[in-house]
Amino acid sequence: MKKCLFLLPAFMLVIHTVGFSQSDTPDYPVGKPFARIYSDFYAGFEDGEYNTAFEVKRAYLGYGSQLSEHFYAKVNLDIGSPNDQSQYALLRRYAYFKNAYLEYQNGRVKINFGIIPIYHFNIQEKTWGHRYLYKSVNDAHGFGFTADLGTSVQYRISDAVTADLSITNGEGYTQLQSDDKYKVGTGVTGIFDNGLMFRLYGDFSRDELIQSTLSSFLGYHFLEKGVAGVEWNIKLNDNFQAAHHRTAISAYGSWDFNSRWQLFGRYDRVSGNIVGDELIPYSLSEDGTAIIGGIQYSPLKYVRIALNYQDWYPLAANTGNMNALYLNLEIKL
Repeated sequence: MKKCLFLLPAFMLVIHTVGFSQSDTPDYPVGKPFARIYSDFYAGFEDGEYNTAFEVKRAYLGYGSQLSEHFYAKVNLDIGSPNDQSQYALLRRYAYFKNAYLEYQNGRVKINFGIIPIYHFNIQEKTWGHRYLYKSVNDAHGFGFTADLGTSVQYRISDAVTADLSITNGEGYTQLQSDDKYKVGTGVTGIFDNGLMFRLYGDFSRDELIQSTLSSFLGYHFLEKGVAGVEWNIKLNDNFQAAHHRTAISAYGSWDFNSRWQLFGRYDRVSGNIVGDELIPYSLSEDGTAIIGGIQYSPLKYVRIALNYQDWYPLAANTGNMNALYLNLEIKL
């Protein structure tokens, strides 16, 4: 939290200084507020019990401003439920700065500083395209974060290929502790005119051991109607525990019937290894497979509605599966 308290005054000072230094360019700054809301209704079974509920799981409120030709600033507030297992979790709302950063872009180079978006699985999440009803496999199972405190550099090698490097706190935007542990990550992304996409990424952070994550992604846009992607991820020395390795695979795709109707589906599998002389995987209680499938309707450009089925089947034999029918809603303002 000390990092956050130090960062925000400095961040606002930079915005103030840059904004007023552009007196010779009266068109700047140019900014606008934004908002996004995720809501749903579900009916389903968990451990044999039938439940129904209306939920507003998350809302984003923020402001983005183009300060000059090369400088951009963004503040994004994430309002949602805490990540605990209490039955009262959804009754509480916590607000975090998901983003609060200054961006400099000039030619092939882009530099971010602050609470920044992370490139780790950015293209995977965009290809999945339905964050409002389910997180990407990396985000959902702790293989990485969508945002963190630090700095990043992105370099456009060609029109199709970019490389990136980041140095971050390594604990996400909800835990901005001051410590001596940092995460260094680097990757390369390709998006080609023929529809092919790929992403290779690796990171490491050091405590008593080195914890690292490796990710690969391959995707394809076809016939201007559909998109499909598959990814493989592994986390080595999970939670800085020796020989504790966890893998996650995810495959997803969608098909647009027209500008309003879309069919989509996804399959995930997350599992840990068996350590030493143990008989079961160290992460068995959190391992399993997920299936998601449904249809999406967009009555307006900024509104999406999805009727979908979600199933989580644990790998542990003594744990019941969860399955439900959802009606999800996304509103962008």
